Amino acid sequence: MFWKCIAWMLISFLKLIPYKLFTLFGKFFGLYVLRPIKYRHEIICENIEHAYPDPESRPSIDSLYRHFGLLAGEILYCLSASQKSLKKIVQVRNNEFLDEALKKEKGVVLLAGHLGCWELALISLAAHGYPVTIVSKQWNHPLGTILRHRLRGRFNIESLDNQASGRGIVKSLKKNRIVILVVDQYTKRPDGIYVDFFGRPASTTRSAAWLVQKFGAPVVPGYVYRTEDASQHFMCADKEIDYKWVEGDDQLKIWQMTQLYTEWLEMRIREHPDQWTWMHKRWKKQEFLPDNYDELRKKYLELKPSYLP
Repeated sequence: MFWKCIAWMLISFLKLIPYKLFTLFGKFFGLYVLRPIKYRHEIICENIEHAYPDPESRPSIDSLYRHFGLLAGEILYCLSASQKSLKKIVQVRNNEFLDEALKKEKGVVLLAGHLGCWELALISLAAHGYPVTIVSKQWNHPLGTILRHRLRGRFNIESLDNQASGRGIVKSLKKNRIVILVVDQYTKRPDGIYVDFFGRPASTTRSAAWLVQKFGAPVVPGYVYRTEDASQHFMCADKEIDYKWVEGDDQLKIWQMTQLYTEWLEMRIREHPDQWTWMHKRWKKQEFLPDNYDELRKKYLELKPSYLP
């Protein structure tokens, strides 16, 4: 009851604040709080240096902390945002790819990553009338759990715990819902498999590829990014991913599809490198890399069609 009261007071206060103040707070928080205390600074620098060997091509550290701060302000805004204000701030582009995939009535697996403000993308899709299910980690703190439940519940977003989501995902697909899978975080074994990400092996969830193989659900990539002044966001869908060219046994096909999805995500991150969460320990535990990794990579490059990016 205590945390519910705290959540109610916080949301009531946030409703009084215009969107522009959230962005101003975010910029200040990122540049003048997170940056001076060097929050996860070593991890950020290490990740950036490996992903961009040429110093001239790297996003600036200031721009990354600015993004982290903006992200905090934007998530606070999400807690009190109305459908009307969301539609002004977030534009949904290429939604015809989602519409075409939903017509197959097998549900849709929407691949996403922590690019831009993903919570804004999530609720903006729901605000436009799409049936959305999100698979994500549960929060341990009661206030965070209440706020997230309130945020997603307002827009009829179904939330599934990624530790026990198998049956829930299948049910959602059978209801022809859009199931959002975030595929850019380190994934523990046995669900995690190593694929190439920014030139290094990274343990990545095989769930999306497994769902495609098991149920034939179409896979549509999606991402969000903001303008330089943070006044506008764009939630973009890409064309359904073509995976008919993969071959081999089930495990080999899953590896090839997961590598393909990961390459798509890397391509979008490279378009907006200052809007991804470089603070995440994405490339840890390299000691678990399989002995046949180089063979898998070579086979994939031989099979991959030239028209794919």
